Amino acid sequence: MIFEKLAARAAPAIFVVLWSTGFVATKYVVHNADPLTYLAIRMALVVALMAVIVVIARPRCPIASASPIARWPGILVHGFYLGGTAIAIAHSIPAGLSALILACSRF
Repeated sequence: MIFEKLAARAAPAIFVVLWSTGFVATKYVVHNADPLTYLAIRMALVVALMAVIVVIARPRCPIASASPIARWPGILVHGFYLGGTAIAIAHSIPAGLSALILACSRF
């Protein structure tokens, strides 16, 4: 009970830190690696981390029929969104400008 309350309060801050550091990390990594390779490794690490969280938390499984429908938009949005951002940063677009453009495009 206490852990759940603490996790609920900490989740927004953790999300902001992890999401915002993605732009900065991309800026430094793409000078030494292909942007899409870096993105594939990053996503593989996220999948591994989420698998550990699922094993520990044991959340209820979503409706099986809705799962494929929800998967494709997520894959496509993150593929184009994060892939395009990584490629843009690799082509010398500043990470801050990329983050600003993406933040403005959500409205």
